[in-house]
Amino acid sequence: MDPTGAGDGIARITRGGSHSTGIPFLRSANRSAALPQTRSFQIGFRVVKGEKSHLSKPDPVKDKPLWAIGVRQENGWKKPAKINDKPFFAAPKTFARVSPEDNGPLYFIHNHEPALTALPNGDLLAIWFSTVTERGREMVIAGARLRKGAKEWDQPDIFFHVPDRNLTGQALWWDGEETVYHFSGVGTGDDWKRLSLVMRKSRDNGSTWSKPAIIGTEYEERHQPVDAVMKTSGGELVVLCDASWDGSGGTAVHVSTDNGLTWDDPGYGRPQPVFKEGKTGAWIAGIHAGIVELKDGRWLALGRGDEINDRMPMSISSDEGKSWVYSASLFPPVKSAQRLAMTRLKEGAIMLVSFEPGDAGPAIGSPDLKGRGMFAALSFDEGETWPVKKLITAESGMRKLTAPCNYRWGHPYDFLDSLQGEARGYLTVEQAPDGIIHVLSSGTHYSFNLKWITE
Repeated sequence: MDPTGAGDGIARITRGGSHSTGIPFLRSANRSAALPQTRSFQIGFRVVKGEKSHLSKPDPVKDKPLWAIGVRQENGWKKPAKINDKPFFAAPKTFARVSPEDNGPLYFIHNHEPALTALPNGDLLAIWFSTVTERGREMVIAGARLRKGAKEWDQPDIFFHVPDRNLTGQALWWDGEETVYHFSGVGTGDDWKRLSLVMRKSRDNGSTWSKPAIIGTEYEERHQPVDAVMKTSGGELVVLCDASWDGSGGTAVHVSTDNGLTWDDPGYGRPQPVFKEGKTGAWIAGIHAGIVELKDGRWLALGRGDEINDRMPMSISSDEGKSWVYSASLFPPVKSAQRLAMTRLKEGAIMLVSFEPGDAGPAIGSPDLKGRGMFAALSFDEGETWPVKKLITAESGMRKLTAPCNYRWGHPYDFLDSLQGEARGYLTVEQAPDGIIHVLSSGTHYSFNLKWITE
């Protein structure tokens, strides 16, 4: 007889048997899961008559995941480290500490697409998907914590999981007070084409989370979150999601004016724009976009794909994301297996982290920049010019990329030195209240300050 299941959880069991389902999950004996409020063409119901089972009891509550154990709750930023007076760059370290022996529930073979946030207690929290294939139903969201004062990240553990559902797309954001937000895509099954956009909140430094709430129309495109969240000067909470599941097609903007209670996608149902110089459209050019608010209230976004004049596309909105004007930026386009990141620093400058494809410094408008790979660029005039550009890499000596990042990509640039930054990766950036800038690629954590970039 079937067990009665766990006493509590975020998902409900669904039995296999739906059409449009892979053979391993088609068996009626298979037990998948879905969020309780889910409505999908792949989920029906069966009428069963029988006596209630008294032979099994709900499973006991499992041990806390590693990222939730021993979490301090005091304010960790009352006395920020005074480290900005001189250049600071820490030796890069691996945050996705997945073992080569891991083959479920975490997987060594494919760890990718991180999200990152600082927490009120001084910790950092990183999450990413861990899977065998990007389209797979075995995907879980892993999480790890870098505790305040620690030199290494904790071992990872499962952070979010809906069994047999693809979970592509994650974002984390701290509101600067006590609330931390988690956004995720939850698929109908495999692949990331049809996703629901869900949101959770934590008010205890990421130790516990609310149950996921679906905040958009279910199982459509435009619901794959990017780790690009901002709150505007007008109070809008803005979350970016890929508008297409392909390598191009733009980025959708989801906007809430009531701190996440209700959401609007102003580009939903409107025709896909033509991403050309001077054209106007309903969403951002390029997938995996980054976004900042300019001092005059406009929104500036840069994206991957949809290149304009062989450059990374730039989109600017003067009406809170309802329409966007497209133009070519000064930067080379990012390609497959790359994602840019952008933020406004507390010191006022806008910072972009992206990739330089080769030795040609003029490709990003800086003839004196030598080398290739991941770089940081700074703008002090609201994106008009970017006079400071610097590779994010070891300044001397050589460092070998550690697993799983080089294993994941298999690219030839296994070593970093003064002229070679990391060549690929999905980037995310967070500046902590103490001024330290943290950048994650698909496997490596870099930390430095503004003075190090500008020296």
